[in-house]
Amino acid sequence: RSLEGRSPTYVLPSPHPISPHPSTASNRADTHSLTVTMPQKKTNKSGKNAKCNRGLSGGGVTRELLFKEDEQEYAEVLRPFGCNRFSLRCFDGLDRQGLIRGRMNKKCFIRTGDIVLVSVRPFEDKIADIIHKFSDDEVRSLRALRELPESRSCEGGANPQNRHDRDDGDVLFGDADEDTLEVM
Repeated sequence: RSLEGRSPTYVLPSPHPISPHPSTASNRADTHSLTVTMPQKKTNKSGKNAKCNRGLSGGGVTRELLFKEDEQEYAEVLRPFGCNRFSLRCFDGLDRQGLIRGRMNKKCFIRTGDIVLVSVRPFEDKIADIIHKFSDDEVRSLRALRELPESRSCEGGANPQNRHDRDDGDVLFGDADEDTLEVM
């Protein structure tokens, strides 16, 4: 028989015969040995960290690319509010409050700058449900297919190196009488 999946068994000499009954001890060949089974390394991981790290490696697995349908819209995450709520800027020009749907809760981490697919509620225009988070590769594919605009405010991912540099250090001053502004 195959020994795969079984823990190793070691036979150690024993100074005292181990037997449940003295009459059966003479008939048994292993009266002077002790069998010790070593514990096996625990392989099934079922803790909080294992659940959080499940699927982070990627492993070259590609998902099917989702496109928006009726009452759905692409959006960029502006900032988190807490309690699974986010401020979103949808690509139809409206700012909405987004809620993570129940299946995505604690399984998908959404950060500022991520591109998501939202389902707009027909009875509340300012609230949308986040139904899918796009990876950076999926965002590039959507841009290549012209589903997403190429604007700089909608860069994929939360990595600041992906964003264009903005110089916010300039201060504009102007007089009430003049129409020109000076940059200092």
